[in-house]
Amino acid sequence: GGIELEIDGVRTVEAPHERATYDWQALGFAANVRDGAPILTPAEEGIANMRVIDDVYRAAGMKPRGT
Repeated sequence: GGIELEIDGVRTVEAPHERATYDWQALGFAANVRDGAPILTPAEEGIANMRVIDDVYRAAGMKPRGT
């Protein structure tokens, strides 16, 4: 099984990874600290994502988490 994608008429199947998203994030962080690998997403991007999530909570009439 997998996820079927069709882009510009070309269909591919992507097999799911057995690792969780958090695992990949931790591995990337470790590679950066240990080996000097580049940081692929800047902190500002994460902060912007958190603001969007907070706005979604507010739009749903809920209090954002952590406040």
